[in-house]
Amino acid sequence: MCRLADTGYGIGLRQLELLTFRDRLGKRERNIKSILTFIKTTLWKSLLGKTADRLEKSRENDDECRIREQPRDCLTTSIITHFSFHGL
Repeated sequence: MCRLADTGYGIGLRQLELLTFRDRLGKRERNIKSILTFIKTTLWKSLLGKTADRLEKSRENDDECRIREQPRDCLTTSIITHFSFHGL
């Protein structure tokens, strides 16, 4: 299982690097909102075939943000991804 995780990590890094280069033409984002918007649109579309529905700030914690994906049919459930940006 460790080899599979290591391989997936490496592939994910290369995919992220490729998407960043194509979308931003080498520009490095430093603003947290810009980074999360990139994840919500470009990265999400690459992984799941469409952009995420919403990007929202957490009500419970000030340093958390959520990307929401609403179910499109009865077979899928809502995907909520939490991003904590401590130290950024």
